[in-house]
Amino acid sequence: MKSFQGKIEKWEIHKLSRNLGAVFTGTVASDSQKFNDGWHMRSSMIVAIRKKADYFEVETSNSIYHLIGPRGDDRVPFRGDAVLSIFY
Repeated sequence: MKSFQGKIEKWEIHKLSRNLGAVFTGTVASDSQKFNDGWHMRSSMIVAIRKKADYFEVETSNSIYHLIGPRGDDRVPFRGDAVLSIFY
């Protein structure tokens, strides 16, 4: 079973070039077992994105996240490529 890894706010979903999928970024709001509240994070290997009543549930290859609040406006094409080159 995949573990719930928290609620993420100020989030964006970024496309990757060459149809390689997507990556999401955001700020940890609460409930994370991996990150402290207020930390910026990213996650790739997205398996599914499901619209729920008041949030989006994102399933990655090993975790589940809830994206809460308004979505950011990712206007830069293939920003995901640049995001994946950042090492935390």
